[in-house]
Amino acid sequence: MGSARLAQLARETASQFERQQSSARKERELRRKQELYEAQLLALKGQYETERDTILKELEDEQVRLRVAADQRRQIARLRQPNNDGAQIEENGARKARKGAVR
Repeated sequence: MGSARLAQLARETASQFERQQSSARKERELRRKQELYEAQLLALKGQYETERDTILKELEDEQVRLRVAADQRRQIARLRQPNNDGAQIEENGARKARKGAVR
């Protein structure tokens, strides 16, 4: 084999080695990006769940406050009406007349 052919083989071997190294670098970079993506996704999911739980708790607390306020209005309305003529007390504390009753 001639020296030109040996030089050509050496260049081809070096070129192939560089392509393999480049491919390996790209694969490592892709794995790192995948791991980063998954970590960010988990962090966002955790943040969402924390915020969701906080909002759900606030909504639940508000519903409890509304029920308590409505109960208190009904109790006050009952206390103000010593003669209960069968009228029902609505959530806002107003009396609801029976059907057929004349006011």
